[in-house]
Amino acid sequence: MMNIRDLPLDELVLDPSLNLRDRLDDFTVERYADSWDRLPPITVYEVDGQYLVADGFHRHAAAVLLGRRTIRAEVVEGSMTEALDFVSSVNLFHGLPLTRAERRRAVEVKMRIHHDWSDRRMAEELGVSRELVAKTRRNLIEGKQIPNN
Repeated sequence: MMNIRDLPLDELVLDPSLNLRDRLDDFTVERYADSWDRLPPITVYEVDGQYLVADGFHRHAAAVLLGRRTIRAEVVEGSMTEALDFVSSVNLFHGLPLTRAERRRAVEVKMRIHHDWSDRRMAEELGVSRELVAKTRRNLIEGKQIPNN
């Protein structure tokens, strides 16, 4: 069962490591503010008693723009690693499309967690090319950030 609650905006933590985007898109924030009542809840991971925004940075910014005190959120209990795992998949399939740099960052995050996955599985899970996966893997191995297995 989903755990959806209204959370106070000032209790939410915007951790930069959970935001794959280079920057927020102002047009998207305004569009979300205009259609506020139709937006799905954001996703928040409860990690060590903190509410970390995992999906919904643009919706959070729209709530701030509208002067709201609370936001609807699906609360998931988990670890920072689980939150990163979720984040590296979620924005590839909905919301504002990721740029090439942001997609590469998603692959890097996912690969640090699942370095044992094949290039094919990684590409399928993330909806990116196998070339991008292979190149990212080489860079991470060369940088000694993942094992060469």
